[in-house]
Amino acid sequence: MDWSCMEEIVAKCKVAAVIPHKNPDGDALGSSYALAHCLKKAGKNVSILFSGDMPKNLSFLMTDEFKPNQNTVYDTVIMVDCADEFRVDENEKKIFETCENTVVIDHHATNKGFGKLNYIDASSAATGEIIYDCIENISCFSLDDTAAKHLYTAIVCDTGSFKYSNTTSKTHLIAAKLMEYNIDIAEISRKAFETKTINQCKLYSYALDNLKFFCGGKVGMTYVSYEYLQKNNMDFDEADYLVSLPRDVEGVEVGVFLKIKSDNEIKVSFRSNTYIDVAKLASDFGGGGHIRAAG
Repeated sequence: MDWSCMEEIVAKCKVAAVIPHKNPDGDALGSSYALAHCLKKAGKNVSILFSGDMPKNLSFLMTDEFKPNQNTVYDTVIMVDCADEFRVDENEKKIFETCENTVVIDHHATNKGFGKLNYIDASSAATGEIIYDCIENISCFSLDDTAAKHLYTAIVCDTGSFKYSNTTSKTHLIAAKLMEYNIDIAEISRKAFETKTINQCKLYSYALDNLKFFCGGKVGMTYVSYEYLQKNNMDFDEADYLVSLPRDVEGVEVGVFLKIKSDNEIKVSFRSNTYIDVAKLASDFGGGGHIRAAG
């Protein structure tokens, strides 16, 4: 990628907003925090704007240093890991649309490029890989322990600890470079993937009870309801770790995970194993994503 235009925007930037998609995951948050950290080190005033709660398993990324001020006027807005402008709430969308300099950095194949400047690479396993390239190619940016921790989190989350088919040799090379910094990769993986609350263990049993199979066992589907989550004092995002559960069953090609908030609001996540393009499937319903992971 040619980062010369981004270099010019960063050089002129004074007040920037970094916006991940709403209800952000590890890649969106890790990429956003890494980029915001580098912008701040370069002397920029930076805010991170997103709607929805910070997922509990990613709370170790949280810092107050990028909290937005309601009256701030931004001269640069960078949308991160966001396949289209509708994946943010109206307030963030308005800030993006009314800003002079807008940049989109993303790895979703369905992204058509809705910024004035677009860096979209669907071959990257995670947006964190693209942010890594950005940091390496912008002269006033530099990697350090903090940025390395954020980027490693981004990459490990979107590759499922390097298990998913989107993992490439470049993914491992970048991860190796990040490991040269003072980051605790075992701690990152433990917090992001392995630590479960007692309620989440009960939720796993609930999701197993709801698991159904279709198309001769090639499609698996389960769900959790908002009513169940409320009754058990659980946050909506605490169920997200179950997204791959239906796909993990032997013989299943497509896994479908439903989070039912109401009769009119259902979040649908698709995962596939080898040959079904679930991004195309999701796009038929107004969604999008990747070949093996979409919603």
